[in-house]
Amino acid sequence: MKKTLLIACSSLLMVIGTAHAVDVGIGASVNTGEEASSYSISVPIRTSALLIEPDIMISSYTSDSTDNITGITSDQSNSYTSIGVGLFARIPLTGVMGAYAGGRLGYINSESESNYITSSNTRESSGYSVGPAVGLSYAVNDSFNVSVQTGLYYHSVTEDVETVSSAGVVVGSSSTDREYTNTISQIYLRMFF
Repeated sequence: MKKTLLIACSSLLMVIGTAHAVDVGIGASVNTGEEASSYSISVPIRTSALLIEPDIMISSYTSDSTDNITGITSDQSNSYTSIGVGLFARIPLTGVMGAYAGGRLGYINSESESNYITSSNTRESSGYSVGPAVGLSYAVNDSFNVSVQTGLYYHSVTEDVETVSSAGVVVGSSSTDREYTNTISQIYLRMFF
């Protein structure tokens, strides 16, 4: 217990000691893929030793598919929102290049709807994500940098599924806990004031 308290106090003193050199900015990331696009807005807080980055990410996509055997078509729409924070140690490499390593924690919420000829499924999920992330940063100048970041994230969500017939009658519902991991790679643009 004493060791944990000592480490926590030392960390707090390190952050306070660097507080005189704090830069606050705005950041953005856009990812476009074959099916999905995601957008992230952040408020990065930079000290000489740390990068603290609260952010919100929004992703959505729609898709249509046709069964090759039956010829039946379906459409699906998905949306995903995450509100979180990243905490990273800054690692200087050269005058304009730097690295950072740490992790992100966030609350996630997603909704999807699949429509078929005879029924539709609605899925709603909420939970959290956590995982390590690393990045490389290039400082265009003192106020603007471009970063590449990748992370491996663990997600734990509760998923509620409801199936409704084409006549509007609920024919099934369930609630399950799901855990999964994924990787996310992004390009960030950050401007500091």
